[in-house]
Amino acid sequence: MTAGLHITLFDDTPTDRRRLTTVLIRLSAATVLIAVLAWLVLEFIAPQILAAAYQGRSFAIFNSLITGQRDHPVGEYLAALSRLTRNVAFFFLALAAILAILASAAKHPSQRRPVALFLAFSTVAVVLSPLTISEPIGIFDEGFVVSGAMLIRQGALPIRDFFVIYGPGQYYLTAAVFTLFGEDLLSSRALHVLLMALLGVAVAACTSALVPRSRVWPLLTTLAYLFAGGTLWINPGYAAIPAVLLLLAAGMAYAQWAEAGTGYKLLGASLLVGLAGLFRWDFGVFGFLALTLTTGFLLVARRAGRNLAGRALGTAIVPGLALTVVVFTPFIWIGDATRWFTEVPLFLLLELKTWRNLEFVTPTLLSIEQSWSAGNSLNFSGASARLAYAAVAPCAALAAILIAGRQVWRTQGKTDRTDALALLLGVMVFFFLNQMRTRSGFPQGFPALVASLPLIAYVLAAIPTKALTQRVAVVMLSAAFAAVLVLAPLHVMQHRLRGVMAGSASGGVDLPRATTMHLARSPEGRRAWDEYAELVQHVRNTTRPGEPIFSGVANTSRLFINDAMLYFLTQRPAATRWVEMEPGLTSSERGQREVSADLERLRVRVLVLADITSSEPNATARSNGVTVLDDYIRARYKPSKQFGYYRVWMRRTD
Repeated sequence: MTAGLHITLFDDTPTDRRRLTTVLIRLSAATVLIAVLAWLVLEFIAPQILAAAYQGRSFAIFNSLITGQRDHPVGEYLAALSRLTRNVAFFFLALAAILAILASAAKHPSQRRPVALFLAFSTVAVVLSPLTISEPIGIFDEGFVVSGAMLIRQGALPIRDFFVIYGPGQYYLTAAVFTLFGEDLLSSRALHVLLMALLGVAVAACTSALVPRSRVWPLLTTLAYLFAGGTLWINPGYAAIPAVLLLLAAGMAYAQWAEAGTGYKLLGASLLVGLAGLFRWDFGVFGFLALTLTTGFLLVARRAGRNLAGRALGTAIVPGLALTVVVFTPFIWIGDATRWFTEVPLFLLLELKTWRNLEFVTPTLLSIEQSWSAGNSLNFSGASARLAYAAVAPCAALAAILIAGRQVWRTQGKTDRTDALALLLGVMVFFFLNQMRTRSGFPQGFPALVASLPLIAYVLAAIPTKALTQRVAVVMLSAAFAAVLVLAPLHVMQHRLRGVMAGSASGGVDLPRATTMHLARSPEGRRAWDEYAELVQHVRNTTRPGEPIFSGVANTSRLFINDAMLYFLTQRPAATRWVEMEPGLTSSERGQREVSADLERLRVRVLVLADITSSEPNATARSNGVTVLDDYIRARYKPSKQFGYYRVWMRRTD
C-alpha cells in the first residue's frame, strides 16, 4: 500500500514560489557564467596556449585551430563544443532575465530588488550608449585593446606577440565580443557600455547592502555614478572597469561570509578577486591585500584561534591567487618571463613616473591661488571642484574604516555584513588611489570614486540625526558631496554633450570597421578626420590582406603615444610586438633596435609615422638622445604621401 505515502517537494505558497524563483535565477546566472568561461577556453585560451607550447610537434593541430581552420576532427569537436556552450549561455541568460522581470510582480522586497537593479542597469546603459558610441576614436588607449583583440583572433598571444602592461583579460573579452558580433568599434564600445552599466548596478547593490533600510541612497549613488560616468571620458577597453566590477562583487560575497560564516562565500570572493587580476594584475594584488587586512582585523576582533584564522586566510587568498597564477603564468612563461618582469613590474615601479608623471593636486592648488588672486570665480570654482574630486574618495574611505572598524571591534564575535563590506571597500579605495600616484587625473581616480560612492551613503547614514543640529550637519555634508559629484565632472566635460549632439547631427566619417562613429565637431576637426579616413583607405589599398605594417612616430626619441588604432582600422597586423609603444621602453636603445630588427626581418614595406609630441612636465617633453630607429627608417625608407600629421613611408627598392 502506497496510498498513505506522501512526499512534498514544493508547496504552492508565496514563500516557496519566491524561493524557487530565487534559486532558478541563481542557477541560471551560475550556468551562464560557467558556459561563458567554457566557451572562452574552447574558443581561445586552450588552442592558443597548446599551439604555442607544442608548435611543430604532435600538437601542431592546434596551430590550425587558432587560425579558424576546423577541418581536423579535433577541431570540429572543439568547434561543436564551443557552439554548444555559447548557445547554453544565451538560453540561460534569457531565462534569468525573464525570471527577474516576472519577479517584479511579487510584493516581497527580496523579489523587488532584482528588478530595481535591472532598472538601474537599463538606465545607465541607455544614457551612456549615445555618449560612448559617438565619441571620437581613441588612437592609443582604445586602439591597443581592439588591435590586440584582432591579433588574438589571428592567432597571436599577449605578452609573446604583442606588449601587454597589465593582464590579458580585456583583450580576450574584446576578442570574444568580436567573434560574436564582428570586428567593429561598435562591438567593443557596446561591450564598454555593458560593463559600465554592470558597474552601476554593482554600486547600487553595494549601497543597498550598506544602507539596507533606505531606498533613497541607492538611487542617489546610482545617479551620481551615472553623472560621473556620463561626463568623465572613460576610454572604451579600460581594463580597470571590469576589474573594479569584479572586486565590488567580491566585496558583496565577502560581506555575506563575515556575517554568516559560510565558507563558500569567502571562496567566491577569493575567486572573483583572482578573476579581477586577469584584467589588471595590480588590481588583483590590491584585492588580495584588502582581503588579507580586513579578514585579519575581523579575526583579531573575534579572538579567533590559530586554526580558524589559518583556514579563513587560506580560503581568502589561495583559491583566487591560484586562479590568477594558473591562467596568467603560461602567458608570461611563453612570452619570456625575464623580459616581462623587466618591462612590466620593474618598469612600473622604477621608471614609469619619469615618463608618464602628471601632477594633479599641486597644479590644482596653484590654479585656486591664481584664480582667487585674479578674481576669476569660474576658474576658482572649477579648480575647487577638481580638488574636492581628489579628496572625496580618501575622506569617505577613512571615515568608513573608522566607523566600521569601531563597530566590528565592539561586537567582537558577531559582525554585521554592512560593517564588513564598508571595511573592505574602504581598504580597497586606498589601494585604488595608487592609480593617481603617477598619472593623476579623472580617469585614474574613477575606480576610487566608484568604490567610494557606497561608502558616502554608509558614512552619512551612520551619523545620528536625533537632534536638529545633527540633521542640519547631515544635510550640509550630503549637499557638499552632491556638489562635488556634480560640479567636478561638469567642469571637466562641460562641452561634451554639445559636441556629441553636433557630431551626430553632422554625420560621421566613412571609416572601415568604425561605421557608427560621429566624429565631426568643427570644420577643422572634420577635415582632420577626413584626412585620417583617407590615410586608412590608402594603407588598405597599398598593402595586401595580412601584410604587416608599422605605426610609429616621426621622432621616436620623444615618444609619447603612437596610433595603435591604425592596425585595427586597416585590418593589418603589426610588424613588431610594440603595438602599444611605451616611452622608456620602446624609445630606449634596446627597444629601438628591436623594432629596427623586426622591420628588417619582415621586410616591411609600409610605415605610418605620426608627428605626435608631448609638452607634459615629464621626460616625454624632451629627446632621450636615442635615434637608432629614426636613422634606420631614413636609410631604408623614403617618404611617400602626407595625411595631416601622418606621413606614409615606403621601403626603398634599391
